[in-house]
Amino acid sequence: MKFKLKDSVRIREENEDKIILFDTETELLHEVNGIGYDIIKLCNGKNTKKDIENILISEFKEIKQDDIKNDITNFIRQLELNNLIEIIPVEIADKIYLYGSELGSFTYYIDDDKKILIDAGVLVKKPIDMIIVTHCHFDHILFLNELKKMNGCEIICGEKDKRDIEELTEKVMVNLSPKNIVPTKVDTVVKNGDVIKTNNFTFSILETPGHTDGSISVYDKHKSILFSGDAWFGGDNQGKWIYLSGSEKQSKDTLNILKKINPKCIFPGHWGIIISNRNYRIQ
Repeated sequence: MKFKLKDSVRIREENEDKIILFDTETELLHEVNGIGYDIIKLCNGKNTKKDIENILISEFKEIKQDDIKNDITNFIRQLELNNLIEIIPVEIADKIYLYGSELGSFTYYIDDDKKILIDAGVLVKKPIDMIIVTHCHFDHILFLNELKKMNGCEIICGEKDKRDIEELTEKVMVNLSPKNIVPTKVDTVVKNGDVIKTNNFTFSILETPGHTDGSISVYDKHKSILFSGDAWFGGDNQGKWIYLSGSEKQSKDTLNILKKINPKCIFPGHWGIIISNRNYRIQ
């Protein structure tokens, strides 16, 4: 993925030891060190994270490559947490955009007459009418409350994950979250076979338990597109069942059901997407 510093961020002070950034949108000051500033300058909308790694590894040959990579990952995470950078989405299909994140899950934006977000791992700065949450884990609802406040949008999830999102039960694993998560009211609960239509898409809800007992996937049969959350990552890569409410049997059953559907496009919650049996790793 590519990043760029938000237009509202200004350099307030600069010297050899520290750089002070001022966000005119939030009126907050942020201090970064010299290496952090090098990373910021490379977050210019043109470089991927891999590009930034290669540039800084070439520049700082005396530093271990793994240390540089870890510094870049951690620093971009901090920029995301402080809302100082914008993630530039990638169009992966007609009217479908992918937002990658160092903090949370993949977030997908459907730019049709209804503006739909699949999961909320990124603070997307676009109009949103509806957010479909594939499951209740923290990385998929990281910015759910903020996005609902910004857009007044409808929140949709599976029945067995509704209470967890609204009450932040232990299933959500908030102790692992990189930021504070606020409970968010769910407006609509969906079940197997429910349909959500836009001008160009007909999305069917599939109950795909195993990763959590309330996990759902979103499928357009005519376009052969599946948003699988963490239920399936293509091939034999099923969702992990080791978490609270996870089930090995349900995960295997879900894997078999989704493999029979055999979608052309698989858009999961992490790592990479699959189009026509080709894997595209997101970096």
